[in-house]
Amino acid sequence: MRPHHYQFAHKALPAHFFNDVAQFSKLLKMDGKIFLHYLWTTVGEDLDEDKRLAYELGLESRKHGKYDLNLITMPTPIDTPEAFYVLLATDGQTHSYFTLELSKTDDADLALLCEWAADGSHQNYGQLGSSDVELFVRKCVASLK
Repeated sequence: MRPHHYQFAHKALPAHFFNDVAQFSKLLKMDGKIFLHYLWTTVGEDLDEDKRLAYELGLESRKHGKYDLNLITMPTPIDTPEAFYVLLATDGQTHSYFTLELSKTDDADLALLCEWAADGSHQNYGQLGSSDVELFVRKCVASLK
């Protein structure tokens, strides 16, 4: 596991998101790629230089019903539990943070759908079947209340 990848998707990003969802969402809308680059760089500053990764994140914003969705494409995962994607969903009242994580086994590479809570707890919903981004988004949206 690469610590830069892991720390960003599983620690720093959810902490910033849940700490102030309204401000986080505002920053993503204003200039999300610059904001994400700042967070990525900040995470890297706490790591030895040889552990830092180049910035390669994608950002796409969507609307689904009452939910604002922000889809972040991570650098290609190479080890468990690095994320393929992160999906941030909010309707102003409910806030959800999903990841699609790589899980390597002796037999195959799996894509696991997970959700993180504000308290840092992690729920694994099991194998998604593929790392297809549209399938990931559909599964996340289907779980929103």
